[in-house]
Amino acid sequence: MVIKLEGVVDSVPVVFTRRDGDWWETTVPKTLNGVYVVELTATDEAGNIAYTAKYILTIDITALRVKLQRYPYSAKVRVGRYFARLK
Repeated sequence: MVIKLEGVVDSVPVVFTRRDGDWWETTVPKTLNGVYVVELTATDEAGNIAYTAKYILTIDITALRVKLQRYPYSAKVRVGRYFARLK
C-alpha cells in the first residue's frame, strides 16, 4: 500500500496528504500559471519506491482551472533486424 506520495512541479517539491481511501491532495503553489511536467513518486510501507510517473499539469489562474494529463511516453527500439515501438 502507498503511504507517501511526493512530486516536483517546476522544480518546486510538493507533498501529498492522504485523505479517504486512495484520495490524495496537495496545495499547488499559487505562483504557478501555465503548463508544467509533474514527476510523482509513490512509496510503500516498506520504504520501496512503488511507482514513478510523469504528468502534464496545466494551471490557468484566470479561469481557476487545473488539468492533469498523462505524459505521453513513446520509444522506438531497433536491435539488428528487430524493431519495436512502445507507447
